[in-house]
Amino acid sequence: MKKRDILDSIDSIYEYHSQQLEEVMLLVLEGERVQNPTPVDKEQCLCGEWIYKDAAKIKKLIGIQFYDNMKMMHEHWHHEYESIYALYYKDKQSRLKRLFSKSKKITKAEREEALRHYMQMKSTTKDLLLALTTSKRRVLALSERCFESVS
Repeated sequence: MKKRDILDSIDSIYEYHSQQLEEVMLLVLEGERVQNPTPVDKEQCLCGEWIYKDAAKIKKLIGIQFYDNMKMMHEHWHHEYESIYALYYKDKQSRLKRLFSKSKKITKAEREEALRHYMQMKSTTKDLLLALTTSKRRVLALSERCFESVS
C-alpha cells in the first residue's frame, strides 16, 4: 500500500459520497430516480470497500479511534439511505403491476419521511467529508517509511 494509492482512494471516496448525496437529493426533492442507485449495503459502496477491505492498514495509518468514528459515520449514512431506498425502490406491488408501472408512487407522508432521512444524510455527509479531509491530512503528514511497514 503506497501513500499515493491511499490519497487517491480518499479523493475518490470524497467525490463518490458527494455525488451520492446529490443523487439522493434529486430523488427526494425532484423525484428523479437514478439508474444505478447507491448500494444499500455499506460494504458495497466505494467508501465501504475501502473501510472494510483494508481496515487494519487504515487503522494503523490514521488511528483506531479516528477510523472507528469514520466507520460509524459511514454506517449511519447507509442506515438513513436504506430508509429512503425502501420508500422509492422497494416496490410492494405485484410483478404484473410493476411491468405496467414506470415508478412507485409515494405518498406525501412518505416524501416527508424521505426528506427527514435526507437531512440526516446531508449532515452525516458533511461530517464524513470532513473526516476524509482530515484523514488525507494525516496521510500527507506521514513519511514514506510508514507505508512500507503497512504493506
